Amino acid sequence: MLTAIWKNENMKWMHKTSTWIIAGLVTAMIIGAALLGKWNGVEEESQWRAEYEQALAQYEEGGEQTAASLTPELAAEYEYRLQENIPPIAAYGQWNYMDEMTLMISFITLFSIIVTSTLVAGEFQSGSVKLLFIRPVARWKLLLGKYLSGMTFAALLTMFTLALVYITGGLLFGFSPLEAPYLYSSEDLLERSIAVHMLSMFGLGFIQTAVMTLFAVMIASLFRSNAMAIGLSVFSMFFGTTATALLAQLNEPLASYSLFANNDLTVFISDNVRQLIEVGPWFSIAVLSCYTLLFAVTAFISFTQRDVAI
Repeated sequence: MLTAIWKNENMKWMHKTSTWIIAGLVTAMIIGAALLGKWNGVEEESQWRAEYEQALAQYEEGGEQTAASLTPELAAEYEYRLQENIPPIAAYGQWNYMDEMTLMISFITLFSIIVTSTLVAGEFQSGSVKLLFIRPVARWKLLLGKYLSGMTFAALLTMFTLALVYITGGLLFGFSPLEAPYLYSSEDLLERSIAVHMLSMFGLGFIQTAVMTLFAVMIASLFRSNAMAIGLSVFSMFFGTTATALLAQLNEPLASYSLFANNDLTVFISDNVRQLIEVGPWFSIAVLSCYTLLFAVTAFISFTQRDVAI
């Protein structure tokens, strides 16, 4: 029965014009960003080696300007790259473009919130939810089917985005080797395949999408308003980090338990993303699990227990 509900919900968003508008917007943003980035050029290998060697020479001499911009950790990274001949990601046009386009994760989350909120709250606003409730199906299965359908949309949009970014970057900047190394700092310098790194970035970004979409489902179940669900979710997504930063100035230990201090797991595998508050990966996973449970329980209780006005 749950499978049938999931398939039925999939048919709803597949046949909506707005779904294909979203796909068109994503395509336009990806191709447009690639065309704009094309004019920036690609850093040559010899250029990055010369720049790194010069920066290290000035750092060792103790130049004030260099010392302010080159930390001991970064200097160690420069030395390691020169010794092992590992170019920075900017030297690979395609991968550099893909790294910049990880910002599409936020748009995937936004579009997933819109689609899933419509599946939940839209039924109440149109009155069609009454036809669902008179069927011999548990309400929790109805809500779970809608959420899983929204996650199906998010997964397909993520895969579409990843494939299009890879192909567009390859066509405009040249296809870079899949085994090209990516270097990032954890407690130590770590090296991994850049292809694996990109898959990991979008994979961890999908977790953020799943949590924020569940938050939207909770709001839609509580208020039964599509506008309220989308508005509060989008507002929280874009201004939650600002509120958390302000809270950190007052009480950093308390701010570390904020959803927005922990929902972006990509900070643990990328040097290009700044962590809002210093927390560990397992701490963030534990906090996210608690929020996920809270959102799910609240949404299911509200959806299953409240009456529907006739």
